[in-house]
Amino acid sequence: MDAFRRNLQRGYIVLPSEKLNGRGAVTDDARPLIRGELRGIGAQIAQVLPRVNDRETKLHLEDLRDQTAKALDPKFQPSAPAANLPARFPSAEDTCWPDYAIR
Repeated sequence: MDAFRRNLQRGYIVLPSEKLNGRGAVTDDARPLIRGELRGIGAQIAQVLPRVNDRETKLHLEDLRDQTAKALDPKFQPSAPAANLPARFPSAEDTCWPDYAIR
């Protein structure tokens, strides 16, 4: 396997991993699809790895397997954003709807 193919395969792992765990992590329906794709790649690597005899290719595939596992590991998932809670409870003056009660 040449360096160009290895780099392409590495990018194919890095890009979905960034979408799951990076700054612009997805939270919509794409998330399970990306996770499923990474699981499928991990399964393919596990299937091919025992038949590989070339040391460089074997190390590359082991690295891809580890990167895939890291991307799927929950401890590398982004934490939920902190809720923006008010410092105090809103009062009647804080509401945007005026009180139209007849007095």
